[in-house]
Amino acid sequence: MILCWSPSGKRKWFFRNAILPESVWPYDMLPKRTFTQTNAVEVDADKWIDNIAVANYTLIESQIYNGYEYITLLWWKDESSLEEDY
Repeated sequence: MILCWSPSGKRKWFFRNAILPESVWPYDMLPKRTFTQTNAVEVDADKWIDNIAVANYTLIESQIYNGYEYITLLWWKDESSLEEDY
């Protein structure tokens, strides 16, 4: 999943891989703005995903700031668990 955020934490757009279940959606507005440049850092999925079912999962984030907006790339180490639980 790739996402674009305004500096205020509002989601501008996102694209998801077709293998992600429809129930996996990023927040419209981040509950906590935690923007820092990262490179393949493991984080709790509920940092980015608005779904109670992700509370037990982690994902990998990479994030950059281009001077105007934040671009976040998210991926799961093992997508098969998504298909089973969602």
